Amino acid sequence: MVVRGRCGRRPVCDTAMLLLSPLRITELCARTSPAADKEGNIIDNPFSYLQLYNASNRDITLSGYYTRLWHTTGRAPSEARMLKLDGAIIKAGSTLTIWRKPQDSRLTVEDFNRHYGVMLKENENILVSEQSFISASGKARRLELMFGTETLARVEYNFGKGAGRDVVTDRAMVFDNQPNLTGTSRLITTKAKPSPAGLRKGL
Repeated sequence: MVVRGRCGRRPVCDTAMLLLSPLRITELCARTSPAADKEGNIIDNPFSYLQLYNASNRDITLSGYYTRLWHTTGRAPSEARMLKLDGAIIKAGSTLTIWRKPQDSRLTVEDFNRHYGVMLKENENILVSEQSFISASGKARRLELMFGTETLARVEYNFGKGAGRDVVTDRAMVFDNQPNLTGTSRLITTKAKPSPAGLRKGL
């Protein structure tokens, strides 16, 4: 889409990549320490998650929405890196946590809640997926929330000065919930205590 206007008497135009949306990506915990399940099996990176926030005063149904992870520079994400959110709802002024459950593990939402000391309810304020929709790699990554072909929210990590250092084990990356004009939210910290149960105070 091309946006045209005037700056004083001078005509200007630019491309626009953002559909205005009250949805934000606010927190990402990409790597967590190994833990044992109820059968004693050691699970690698058991409790990584992504948090979305609805800044509006109305509930939003996420049919047609999805996340996509840019994994390779210059190459569009494959379907394996896209997570469809059909059927989910984010309540007004609330967050939705998406837990990246390790594939074929026997971990449950109860285990997730116990680990973080929270009381989330599956398919209400926490979704569970075994897809690789987030990455614990030290390489540059871009994560977007999409609706159709429109980008609604975007975060980036391991870019620039943070290359290879933004992913910290058992710590969350926290993003500003006021994105810039490209829809990209600023990375505030990479070492926050994980808080998957709600929006942090002051954001």
